[in-house]
Order: sequence, then structure tokens, then C-alpha cells
Amino acid sequence: MKKLLAMSIVGLVVISLPADTVFFKSGDRLTGTIKEVKDGKMMFTSKVAGAVVLKMEDIQTFASDEPVEIVTDDGTAVRQTVSAVDGGGIEVASGDGQRRTLALEQIVKVNPEQVKWTGTVVASYMETAGNSVNRNTTLIADAVRRSEDTRTKVDAGYFHAQQKTDGGGSETTADNFFVGGKFDYFWSKQSYAYVNARYYKDKILDLDHRLTTGAGVGYQWVETDTWNVFTELGATYVDENYSNLDEQDTYLSARGAYHIARDFGERFSLFHNLELLERIDDTSEYLLTTDAGARAQITARWFVEARAMFLYHSQPPAGLKKDDTRYTVGVGLKF
Repeated sequence: MKKLLAMSIVGLVVISLPADTVFFKSGDRLTGTIKEVKDGKMMFTSKVAGAVVLKMEDIQTFASDEPVEIVTDDGTAVRQTVSAVDGGGIEVASGDGQRRTLALEQIVKVNPEQVKWTGTVVASYMETAGNSVNRNTTLIADAVRRSEDTRTKVDAGYFHAQQKTDGGGSETTADNFFVGGKFDYFWSKQSYAYVNARYYKDKILDLDHRLTTGAGVGYQWVETDTWNVFTELGATYVDENYSNLDEQDTYLSARGAYHIARDFGERFSLFHNLELLERIDDTSEYLLTTDAGARAQITARWFVEARAMFLYHSQPPAGLKKDDTRYTVGVGLKF
């Protein structure tokens, strides 16, 4: 009798625990916790199966005992408990307290990730001794804030290298930095307009500054947890001044750019960026900037990065080379 009473009490406690339930079109159901819905998929933690990813097209309805945040295709956002509907869809309370039925096709997101800044800082240092003495330091940082219809990015980098001369002194072979920013406004899920600006200075090239400001349009081909691909076209105003030249050069350029990033699981990723600025009044002059790299995660936040950067100026000032290539290997931190 005592054993039966104890089992009854445990059963009542289990029944009273809050839980989310998903009902499938096949007639099956799953109990657990709804973590998030986005891109037509539901991230769900089941008491039996653990963390699973469910296709929304396979779901007929679902229910939640705890309030969840729901964003619909018309931009409306509500935070309410959810009731299952026999014929499909869900039922939530509207702002005036009335119950409202939503088709699953109307649901864009559930429990969307909060908008915040994310980014990385990568630092590298290399020193060689013996037949040659060299010291190389690199610091690159970037941060991105992505909301439903905007994306803001800032980045900066510093490169410095020294080598020992035959006379016993040291010679600086690289000393440059850049800082930039970009703002994208999405008028649709994939199309957006952008404005950007970048400042670059290189003491070795006697480049006092190169300031570029521009605007244009872009298209986001893919944006998922594992893929990010976009292309851009626009116009850029270039303000360039070499300290060893008397005149400051300013001109308008056409701009083309793309970005590709791919995650392979949780431990390895690749990325590639390219920007081309072609002078409008003299198309034989152009600036090409591109980089590519790979990252390997050490922990959830720390990683190792190898990167190659290539800068090309088709018509540099006399005495300067057209190309500049850099290779770095460093340790990075995600935030």
C-alpha cells in the first residue's frame, strides 16, 4: 500500500512539471522544452531523446506551459503560453486578452536569440634568432551586431615587423594599421543597402592615409549557423595621400565585394573576403584587397587562426611594388 501511494505521488509530481509538447502530422508526439524556432526548424530538448532538431513542416501543432516569445511574418512579437489546436496551428493570447490562432506558416521565430555584439580578437607574435633576427606582431579585431533588419560591423588591425640589420641595428619592415565600419539595412530577408568607411595608414609605403567612404546594395545569399555568403556592389570615394608626394589624390571608384564563411562542425571553419575598387575615370587603376583563412577551435571561446592577406595596387607611386602579401598564425578569442 505504501509503495502504491509513493508511486502515485511521484506520478502526480511528474504530471505537474511544466513541459512543452510537439504533435506531429504522423500522429506521434514529443515532450520536453522548446528552445528556439528559426529557418523552418525547431530546436527541441526531449526528456527521452535529448537535443533534437525538428522540421516545422512535420509538425501539426505544439503547446507550451511556460511563456515563449513568438515573432510572426507580419513583424508582430508576443510572449505568451501556447495552446495546441486540433486542426493544426497554435493558439496564443493577443494584446487585448483575446485568444488568437496562428498557422505554423505564420511563425518566423520562437524564442529568438537576443540582439548583441559578437566578435573575435586575434593576436600573433613571431620572433626568430640566429642567422636572422625578426620580430612580427599582428592584432586583428572585429565585432558584429545583427538584428532582424540591420547589421553593424566594426573592425581594426595592426601589423608591425622588424629585422636586424648587418650593422647591428634594426629596420622596420612593416608598420600599418586600419580601422573600418559598415552598416547594412535589410529591406527584405536577403536584399540590403549599406554604407561603409575605412581608414588605412602605412608608414613603410609613406601612405599618410587612404580614407574610403561608400554606399551600395548587397544580397545575402545564405545566412545560417554554418554558412554565410553575401555579395555587394556600390560606389566608393577614395581620399589618398602619400607623404612623399606633393598632391593629394581623390577619386570615385566602383566597388565590388563578397564574403564567404563556412563552419564544419563545431571545431573548424574557413572564411574568404574580397573587395575591388576600380577607379571610374581611369579603369586601369584599381585596388584589390582579399584575405582567406582557417580557424580551429581549442575551446568554445579560444581558437587558432591561420590567415593570408593580399593587397594589390595596379598603379602605385614610383618605386613601390604593386603587391603586398602577409601571412599570420595566431591565437584568437571569441566574445
